[in-house]
Amino acid sequence: MKTDEIRQLPFFFILGRPRSGTTLLRTLLDAHPAVQIPLENLGMIQLLYSFGRKKSWNSQELDRLKAAFLGIRSVEGWQINQDRLNKQLHALPSDCRFSEILKIFYLNYQSAFDKTSIRWIGDKTPVNSLYAKKIFSSFSDAKYIHLVRDYRANLASMKKQRPFSPSETAMLMQWKRSVRQIERLSRQHPGRFLLLRYEDLAGEPEESFRKVCEFLEIEYIPALLDPGLRKKAVQKIYDPSFLNDWQPHLSEKISLNHARKWEKELSPASIAKADYVAGKTGKKYGYEPQTIRLSVFSIIKTELKKSLFFLNEYNRYLYDRLPYQKKMKIKNRKRIYSYEFIRFIKRKLGRT
Repeated sequence: MKTDEIRQLPFFFILGRPRSGTTLLRTLLDAHPAVQIPLENLGMIQLLYSFGRKKSWNSQELDRLKAAFLGIRSVEGWQINQDRLNKQLHALPSDCRFSEILKIFYLNYQSAFDKTSIRWIGDKTPVNSLYAKKIFSSFSDAKYIHLVRDYRANLASMKKQRPFSPSETAMLMQWKRSVRQIERLSRQHPGRFLLLRYEDLAGEPEESFRKVCEFLEIEYIPALLDPGLRKKAVQKIYDPSFLNDWQPHLSEKISLNHARKWEKELSPASIAKADYVAGKTGKKYGYEPQTIRLSVFSIIKTELKKSLFFLNEYNRYLYDRLPYQKKMKIKNRKRIYSYEFIRFIKRKLGRT
């Protein structure tokens, strides 16, 4: 594919919290011959803040971006051919936008499926759901698939995964914050967003996947829903330990078998807390809160944890705006990244 053709390819993003069916939808779309959608890019936001505003690129800056991109741990599984990547990057004109350069990286992902005529480049990285506004401003011509799952089911699934250690309140607040942020954007730009509930994708996969294909204006291919086709690709792409720990049902027939397991997995107190924190927002998406009420003590405790969540969000806001090199030097970011940010700003102000 020629450089000019690559620059014209549109982006789309799957936006949804972890454990919301985003990996399933990515796998279905990756099987489509017209879609190139790599594994997660956990460094997208860092790259956006570090390189997203650049309007002119020379060889050194392209090499710096390449080093930063290839240094992202989650990108190691992309199996990128670096020689081909170098040639394509340095064939770009100097006035490229960051989003256009990113397409080169994404097209060099080695998919397990054959691609005949790529019409879309996709991204599925759940953490991006917390940065929907930033991504939207950087990819002004992209489309967005908003995947939502019942906040209680999402909480129950998140609690099973050891890496997710925040409090229940923090996880619920992240669900609520991401959903409301994407909701505001979709109201302002309705033609660019498709809302898809996990329960609909799992319960009516044919109809839901058809809607996704229509939204992207690509052919609907029923055979892509075949679990046998998906199993071969999944085994080729993912490490067995990852599948066992994170996605044990990814190769199975799509069904609603696990949709309401949260009713048994969560305690009444956890369900009441979930309804208190996210119930009002969840109701808009058809997730009816139960009638269990929190005690006064639990409400006070939850409100305190919500305050801690907002404080941590502010720290994350500061950290995101540090230069890329600074982020790499920070080892215990919870304690010192606010301090590092202040030092950086003071030095900048001292120079101007």
